[in-house]
Amino acid sequence: MFYEESQKIILASWIHSEHLEDTKFIPISEFTEPYKEIAEAIKGGSDLIGLQRKFGAKQIADLVTNYAPILYESNLREILKSEMLRTIPGDPTPDDLKRHAERFRRDWYDKPQPADAPTVYLDELHERSMEEHVSTGIALIDDKVGSICKGRLVVVGARPSVGKSAFTLQVAFDVARKGKRVLFLPLEMSAAETVDRLVMRFSSSVTYSDLRRGKLSAGQHKEVMAVLDSISQLQNERRFLIYEGVNEISRIRCLIADLKPDLVVIDQLSQVTTENALKTVRERYVEVTRELKAIALAERTAIWLPVQMNRESSKTGMVSIDYLKESGSIEEDADVVIILSNAKDEQGRFISEPDGRLLDIELAKNRMGACGKEMIKFNAARFKFINLVQEGFEETVENVPF
Repeated sequence: MFYEESQKIILASWIHSEHLEDTKFIPISEFTEPYKEIAEAIKGGSDLIGLQRKFGAKQIADLVTNYAPILYESNLREILKSEMLRTIPGDPTPDDLKRHAERFRRDWYDKPQPADAPTVYLDELHERSMEEHVSTGIALIDDKVGSICKGRLVVVGARPSVGKSAFTLQVAFDVARKGKRVLFLPLEMSAAETVDRLVMRFSSSVTYSDLRRGKLSAGQHKEVMAVLDSISQLQNERRFLIYEGVNEISRIRCLIADLKPDLVVIDQLSQVTTENALKTVRERYVEVTRELKAIALAERTAIWLPVQMNRESSKTGMVSIDYLKESGSIEEDADVVIILSNAKDEQGRFISEPDGRLLDIELAKNRMGACGKEMIKFNAARFKFINLVQEGFEETVENVPF
């Protein structure tokens, strides 16, 4: 048993929410009553109000008066020393002392318990049933994955100029049009350039050259205003929010925690920074992808992350998950990996059509099920992806009204 004053000093700090990590290894079983029961309640997560209701306000107030931060460490040391001496074997050898120290250290910590797998699974099934699955509008992804993947990290890889930014912008905007909250963080474009792409996608007569010059006909101006009105409506409803220059992982984390989005697109990985002064690109990518995976899980949001393929893919003419930049950490942390590449014919020539070029879209990694590969049309002039008509699929993206 420990001295009563030591118990009071320890409990007073815990009641003030200090040193709660010590509840894991201080032997509460050696506390005397009622301090033992109070300590167990604190360890179980009871707050000050709960303790006062259970044990009485006066009793808890008496403990609070023993709050003395300067004395906590000395009393902790004496408690642990006393417990170790009490349990030490008689006349120990040096090896006995080593084994006892290791066993004692191990026994301080809560022993892990096996998961109640059936109960955990039933809870997960219930949560899935309550969660609305939001399609991406991309046939392959909706068929194999089923939704935007809330709680998961989705990586979209491609070589420069293939269309990964346009692809993720299209998915993001269509998800917002379906009533979900989306954060779009363009790290290589301004907000105006992002809107340029949306205007091009939904207009029929406006060219990119027209937008760059800023000189529009009356008809073109009407088209632009119709798209801007739709974007403004989504923005006012806080369904499609563009944030420029938010590239620090700590700011991204705070933004997601505050706004609780269904989908976050961070365009792209190479521009995301961390607080740590890491030596290499690989170290930074490892930290960023692990942080983003943790954020997706903690906030129950889908995070889509465009990533550039490395130069070796151009040299070899091959595009696969192995050619993601610093692919080790990205492939490991991502739940889904989507690879975009220019489709080629049997002679190795890119396949183009009057209204766009064909791309291979490959689901190269899918923790939730099967992988697969299909062709999709990309109208680069309109920054628009169009599902090819295939058995079992219908074009859905353009059928969604503003």
